[in-house]
Amino acid sequence: MKPVWHVLSLPADADWRWVEAARLYVERFRVLWAWDPEQAVALPGDPLLLSLILPDGRPGHTAAWLCRRRPSILLGVLFAPTPEHLQRIPDARAAQGDRLGRGLRVVTTDRLNVRSGPSRSAPIIGRLEAGMESVYAAADGWVLQAGERLEHPYGAQVRVQHRRPDGVYITVYGCLMPGSPVARAGEFVRAGQALGRAGSDGFVHFMLRKEEARNGPYGDILDPSPHLRIAP
Repeated sequence: MKPVWHVLSLPADADWRWVEAARLYVERFRVLWAWDPEQAVALPGDPLLLSLILPDGRPGHTAAWLCRRRPSILLGVLFAPTPEHLQRIPDARAAQGDRLGRGLRVVTTDRLNVRSGPSRSAPIIGRLEAGMESVYAAADGWVLQAGERLEHPYGAQVRVQHRRPDGVYITVYGCLMPGSPVARAGEFVRAGQALGRAGSDGFVHFMLRKEEARNGPYGDILDPSPHLRIAP
């Protein structure tokens, strides 16, 4: 469904270099500029699509605030520490005629089914409900990392490796509540097993990676949407 409005939200201190970096994309899809998210959520009509540029790679507080203010929002996140990094992403989308690309999406729904594998036909092994504070493993796997990383933008986090017939995947659960991870590095966890607790805003940075994947400017980061099914 084509959005009524598509807004590109720039960093608050963005100068003309950021504007120029996304110019082709903005012209191709007739996207509006915004330096203040308040401007975007005030636009009338649904659906509203907002592409949020985040230089520091931490979507937590801004994304959670946007979803609270406008639950129906369609939110796409672009990680770009500099205008040069940003330009590669929208230019590729403009060239391919792909408005959203295959980057990180923020899903706004009251319930998600967790399946045993990256397929909509895989059995449902659990459900994530709105307001749940615990964070659970998306699939069986081995814990690669668990704990607080002060130097990392995701802070407290857990990373789980999943070996599947089509390759090796890694799920990342970041921005957890400090001190909450209960999983331990080297431990085998089952799908649906608790890993920790969501951060203070109820937000979790969930990322899906695949070793040796080539996903354009996102490298080995994949869009998790095809592997998640929104429950009716």
